[in-house]
Parts: sequence; C-alpha cells; structure tokens
Amino acid sequence: ITGGSSGVGKSLVEYLSERFTVVTVARRIDRLKSLFGGNDSVYTYELDLAEVSQISDQIELLISEHGPILYLINNAAINQSGSIENVSPDAMETSMRINTIAPIEVLQTLLPSMKRHNFGRVINVTSGAPLDIPEGAIPYSSSKAALNVATVTAARELSEYDIKIN
Repeated sequence: ITGGSSGVGKSLVEYLSERFTVVTVARRIDRLKSLFGGNDSVYTYELDLAEVSQISDQIELLISEHGPILYLINNAAINQSGSIENVSPDAMETSMRINTIAPIEVLQTLLPSMKRHNFGRVINVTSGAPLDIPEGAIPYSSSKAALNVATVTAARELSEYDIKIN
C-alpha cells in the first residue's frame, strides 16, 4: 500500500493488517513507524513517490525482503489545486509525477513477478474529480484522469494473465 501514513492509506493498512501481512510505504517514515511500529503485521518503508527515479530500486528491495508482491494498492497522491488562470507548471508536473507516473512505475516494477506467477491484483485509487470536474482542481483532476486511462489500458494489455487492475 502506497501512502500508508494518512487518510485512506492509513485506514487500509489498519484494516487489512488485522488479517494480512501488509507492506506499506510513505515519504513520512517517522509517521509510519509511529502508527504501525507496534503492529507485527505491518512492515513500513520510506518512499517518496516524487522521486520517481528511486521507486524501482525501493520496490526491488521490498521484493528481496518479502518475496513476490502480488497485491498492490496504489493509494498515495497529492491534491494540488489551481485554476486555468493561475496553475503553475510545477503544480502540474508534481501532480502528474506523484498521481500518475509513480503508480505506473510501481506497477511496472511488480509486473514481471506477477506475470511469472500468472497472478496479480492491483487497485489504483483514483477519484471522481475527472468526472465531476471541479473548478480550481486542474492539477489533481488531470492527473487522476490520466491514472484512470492508464489503469484501463494496463488491464486490457494484461488480459491474457490472471492480473486484475482496477
């Protein structure tokens, strides 16, 4: 589970760790350790998804320590706002990097193992924002719309495997 230090990610880690072993990552490792340090079912790791070049190496470390990771919840996100008149290129780039590119990179790193096992379950947490199209949310809505498209495309491309991506 990415983004396990707060919000939906934190709730998912809490809930799922009651029945499963959970590996979670977040940029706020101190917060993760504070929340889950006493839970023997949760393994916490630092990963800043804004640093896309580091994602593959960190995920490979998780695989080396825990074996194949066949379940993934891409939850981490950033909610930057901005209207068409004032949205900055940096806000757009950061939103796309964290909300779209990073989940794709995480999945790409896990896919070889999923394909070898002919099994994988992936949930990319998106949003209704691309459908509701709220004003002032161009970075967030655009990045989540792109993740929606990437999710559907990946599911179609991997349809010959027992890998489900939603």
